[in-house]
Amino acid sequence: MMSALKEYAPKVAHDLLKSDHSVVFADIRPEPQFNEAHAVGAINVPYKEETFPQTVKKLLPDEKSLILIGDDPQAVDKATVVLRESGYPVIGFLNWRNWEDERFPATALSEITAQHVNERFRQDKEMVLIDVRSREEWEKEHIPNARNIPLPELEKNIREFNPDQDIVTVCGIGGGRSAAAYSILRRHGFHNARLLKGGVQAWKNENLPVE
Repeated sequence: MMSALKEYAPKVAHDLLKSDHSVVFADIRPEPQFNEAHAVGAINVPYKEETFPQTVKKLLPDEKSLILIGDDPQAVDKATVVLRESGYPVIGFLNWRNWEDERFPATALSEITAQHVNERFRQDKEMVLIDVRSREEWEKEHIPNARNIPLPELEKNIREFNPDQDIVTVCGIGGGRSAAAYSILRRHGFHNARLLKGGVQAWKNENLPVE
């Protein structure tokens, strides 16, 4: 099926990433590969056959077209079938190997530890923690002064923040939703965005307060 999908050249994909926010780039490679190097603004939705449908619903908006990023043709084919059966419009794919071969920019995931966040948060009043979990999860417990904006609502509220601010995205255990939020922010020019490594659980493991 990969041959039936439109393949986007790296230059075209690069321009779309910068200019067309009606298209989401879903990187289906395994999390360690994505964390090491990915296109700025791409959202990591690792293809795992048993969990992929649930992961998709948790991380991807259902009203936008998708371009998949991958380096495994079989995974791209299988992911496309699942996505289309779930109602997501997949319009094409980008071969990650071509992106790397043509030396288009790639970035590593930027994380920050709970202790570092705690120190910076007390000193920098402009720093913002965005907890992208659901309202119910946030009300159960959250980091003091963190702001709750569930992941599906982040993009429409993004203008409330200054792209020059230090912003840390937070979810339950780090990765997943906070990584998706991080990618959304980076795509919109928030170059200082990072995610809290280990999420709220790591914060609690350091015996830091929650409310």
